[in-house]
Formats: sequence, structure tokens, C-alpha cells
Amino acid sequence: MVKERLYAADCVSAIAEFGADVVLSGNALPHLQNWIRIPLQQSGIAFVAWIQDSYGSGISAVLARKLGPIGHLLAYPFRAAERRLISESNASVFISEDFAESFRRAGVRPRPEAWHVVENWAVIASLPVRPKENSWTIAAGLAGKKVLLYAGILGLKHNPELLVQLARSFRERSNVTVAVITEGRGRDHLERRRSELGLENLRLLDFQPFELLPDVIAAGDVLIAMLEKEAGMYAVPSKVLTYLCARRALLLSMPRSNLAARTVLTNEMGIVVEPDDKAGFIRAAWRLLDEPATAELFADRARRYAESAFDISAIGSHFEEILSTAVPSGRSRRAA
Repeated sequence: MVKERLYAADCVSAIAEFGADVVLSGNALPHLQNWIRIPLQQSGIAFVAWIQDSYGSGISAVLARKLGPIGHLLAYPFRAAERRLISESNASVFISEDFAESFRRAGVRPRPEAWHVVENWAVIASLPVRPKENSWTIAAGLAGKKVLLYAGILGLKHNPELLVQLARSFRERSNVTVAVITEGRGRDHLERRRSELGLENLRLLDFQPFELLPDVIAAGDVLIAMLEKEAGMYAVPSKVLTYLCARRALLLSMPRSNLAARTVLTNEMGIVVEPDDKAGFIRAAWRLLDEPATAELFADRARRYAESAFDISAIGSHFEEILSTAVPSGRSRRAA
């Protein structure tokens, strides 16, 4: 807590020294953002909250799963801080209408004109389509293999055991590899289970430099994303957007109601299976590998969707408008 306070104070000082008119803030716990927001607004600097996750709902769900009803009570300070952040910021940007609606239902009632929905995107200019057989694939020992690829964090919102069972189902097919690029607790679970079950087809790799990302995701014939049932309400996995740029078929284990799942289903870019349907998830993986024409059709639609939806000029103009209108009247609105 002391370090968070010091961090917030350093942020406020740096922003004041810069002379900002408006600040766009996200990806930090709500109470920390409030500690930054309040002194900035007091000095006349506008604060726009970028809601990438519903922290209060997420923490409440995790604590309730671990501790039962008392978990909801323990999570109350986080929910309260998040509601205050949204209601008292000059504007709030939600990455999905679902998030905005969940806060409306929770009783958060800021000015309607201060709420905006801008779905996330991937930087498609940095994610060209790369051939499957590339230098990274060869160096990683994945050349000549059919690859089911998961890349990213494996945290409380994910079920790493699903990847274990996927590898187990393909253990008799020597040309199929389940490749997982991750670190941390989820990686530890996979290491242990790989050893217990003797899953030589489960390849575990460390996080890779960003500049290698196009080659890394090109290694997969099928790209995997996961989200546990309760997480579908408060998270939208951004890795799905990156995957779309790779021109590969997607396999998602997450609630169909989630924005990422709806996007994939609506545009027919892959297969979505509910998180508790492990058998269906494995069947879908087999289908995508055994029906290359189907996978190719999904892949083509994915890249075409990314090219049309991730227009940074249009997105940038939208954000400029939001930031400009958030600045208090009378304060300088510099073009920069």
C-alpha cells in the first residue's frame, strides 16, 4: 500500500510537470487510479478512465470462489473504488457495452455523455501475416508439426488443465504439438502435469520479444484462448484480437456471451466452446486439424475482419474527440 501511494504521487508529479490537459488512465487497480485522479482534477486536469477490466467483479468472483459469501464482503472496497472512479471521472471509456451495462445495473449513474464504448483493437500494421515455416518456428522445434498454440498469461481467469487434456488427447499423433508460451503459476502447473503424464507433445516456452510476435503466432495452425465462466462477465481477452491478425483459425473456451466469443461467432472465424465443455473443446481441436478447408475459411475471415475493424485512424479520431470533450471549459486544449 505504501509503494502504491508513492507510485501515485510520482504519477501526479510527472503529469503536473508535463502540463497535461487530460489524462487517459487504465490497467491499474481502481483505488490507485483514484489516488491519481483526485489531485489531478483538483488542479484542473481532466481524467478519463479507460475500463479494460471490471476489477471489482473479478476480485469478488475470485474471493467468493475461495472463501464463499464472505469473499463478496471482502471485495466491497474494490467495487466501491471502481464505481467512484467511473462516476467521478470526467469521462469513462469501456471496451464493451457489456461492461457499461453492468455498471448501470450496479447503480453507477454518471452523465450519459461522459460514457463511451470503444472496443479494443490490435496494431495490425505490426502484425503482418507470416508463413508457418519461419525462423522462429524452426528454432522452437515446431517445424513440420501441426500446432495448437496458446500464448499469454495463465492466471485465475484461465484453466491450464484444459491444455493438459488437449495434449493428452493427441498424444498418439506424433505430428501434433500443443505449444504453450507462458510463465508463472499456470506454467508451473503445466510443467508438473507434463512430467506426471509424460506428455512429450506439450511444448512449454517462455514469453517471447514483441518483435517476434508475428512469427510466433504464425507457428500455430489453430490459436487458442480461454476464459473461465465467471470471468466472462468482467474480462475480454485481447489476445483474440492479436490472433485475428495472424490469419489462423481460432478455438475459444469461454462463455458465448463474452464479447470476444460473440465477435468470433458472428463473423465465423473459429469455434467457441463453453468453459465447462472439455469434451467439446477437444472435439473442436480435432475438427480444425482434420478439416483444413474449414480452418482455412475461418482464417481468411479472421484476417479480413482485422483489416476492416482495426482502422487506427478512425479509432484515433474517436479517442481525440473523447479526450477533447473531457477537458474542463476554459482550460487549454492543445493539439498535441
